[in-house]
Amino acid sequence: MKVLFLDVDGVLNSVAFFSARPPRPNASPRNDIDSAALHRLCDTIKRAGCPVVISSSWRTGEPHLSAITNALAEHGVEVFGVTGTESYKRGLCVRGVEVQCWLDDHPEVDRYVIVDDDSDFVSHQRPWFIQTCQSVGLTDADCLNIERLFEIAAAQEPKP
Repeated sequence: MKVLFLDVDGVLNSVAFFSARPPRPNASPRNDIDSAALHRLCDTIKRAGCPVVISSSWRTGEPHLSAITNALAEHGVEVFGVTGTESYKRGLCVRGVEVQCWLDDHPEVDRYVIVDDDSDFVSHQRPWFIQTCQSVGLTDADCLNIERLFEIAAAQEPKP
């Protein structure tokens, strides 16, 4: 099974998005998701054929978790789970450790890609990591790289 670990801030929104948009009509976090980036990501996920695991700080509570889960669901993308929040709550958040803990609890996952604008990942996760730029968010090139990494991972699977 394959999954995509997803951050939100700096991936599905960006400095450019916040600078260009009109004032928010309400304080809903759904308004903080760039619809163009969301569409781009969801198309990529559908082509890759994988669900999402939320690794963003948006996973830590409402209404943010519902906003991202519902936004993905509106595009036909399944959220398979969220990474743990214990280290985040203690102010010790290292996303790579949280991703690894989640993977350790889900041995059925044999391929993954991480998409995040931060770089706090474990060294063995780096080959499967796409770092976005928080100033522009998720780009077409990033999406092509997501697909490429899943193809590389599939090619490396041991054959029976």
